[in-house]
Amino acid sequence: MAEQESRKQFLEKQLSQLVTARTSYDSHWKELSDFILPNCGRFLTTDAGRNKRNTKVVDPTGGLASRTLESGMLSGITSPTRPWFSLSTPDKQLMDSWPVKMWLSQVVELMNDVMNKSNWYQSLTVLYRYLGTFATGAISILEDEEDVIRTHVLPIGSYYISNSDRLQVDTVFRKFSMTCRQLVTKFGKENVSDAVASAWDTGSFETWFEVVHAVLPNTNRDTGKLNAKNKRFSSIYYEPGGSGDKLLSESGFDEMPILVPRWDINGEDDRAGVPADKAVDMAYTQVYQQDDRLKQMISQQVRDKDYIKDRATAAQDNINSLSPSWTSFGAPSISAAGQANQLYQRDYQTIYDANFAQTGGDADQAKAMTNAMIKKVWAVCNCRLVVFR
Repeated sequence: MAEQESRKQFLEKQLSQLVTARTSYDSHWKELSDFILPNCGRFLTTDAGRNKRNTKVVDPTGGLASRTLESGMLSGITSPTRPWFSLSTPDKQLMDSWPVKMWLSQVVELMNDVMNKSNWYQSLTVLYRYLGTFATGAISILEDEEDVIRTHVLPIGSYYISNSDRLQVDTVFRKFSMTCRQLVTKFGKENVSDAVASAWDTGSFETWFEVVHAVLPNTNRDTGKLNAKNKRFSSIYYEPGGSGDKLLSESGFDEMPILVPRWDINGEDDRAGVPADKAVDMAYTQVYQQDDRLKQMISQQVRDKDYIKDRATAAQDNINSLSPSWTSFGAPSISAAGQANQLYQRDYQTIYDANFAQTGGDADQAKAMTNAMIKKVWAVCNCRLVVFR
């Protein structure tokens, strides 16, 4: 960094380079957002707080498929209702020690308590939604005084990323908006720009202002100091429209606080997945291969009482087939009270509806496809409960 260049100028220059590098993805991500996940994209900071009209989705199949994937990933990979991770030590001999096993078990229990009390699982749902549609997602995990951790999923289009030499994301710039009240509360009136301070003085507390949050390797840190500004990763907030080189705050993290999962990595690319233009073509094909008359018929049919009844029957028949040995004692009923039954119904109905639309209204194919998919997640463990595998 040149000596005459301020910290803010350096960050603005790096952000400009990242914006340019992501330009080729923007148009494809916008199309995917418009046709599959309306209101999820945040490509302009002025989009904050605005509900865009859903005018481009003529068939909800793509959105339903995204929801199905989201639900399947949450329940199959990181289910809140069953253990999905464990801890161990690199030294295998230590794992034979009973006190070590007990300590690790207690840590796992504490970690589960933290995740259940925080918004971790709510955020994972959104993260999986983005990951399945755009093949890239980002979630920040920050310390919180009330819940120990607080997570926040970054909307697609609002952030810019770069890889380290190990091809891991180590740089994230996020452009977003905060109100005058939020800025003064978080950073203090003495640290905000003159425009924000003026809005505060005139009582315009809900006026929006653009903010940039940059998290990147701290290449100039003094390893002999333990303060926040000399940690491995710098965390800097600033107002791009603010006067001068003033920063809102500058601190740091020992570890990268923003996780950026990618569906599939190709070489040194920092974004991943099926090429966005191909994904758009696939969505178009899935939506427009059915004529308007067929789409209207399917739309009316899924609201029909007989359709809803047949779908419920199919869901119950699938339970009966999951463990035939239980049927003589009375298989679990999806109409019975209980969270597991409700979650099973939600998963089955969502997947069935998507398959019904995709097959052009073929109930038998929709049932067969749904049963095959649902069996990868659900099973009958006794004559009362339907549980996750």
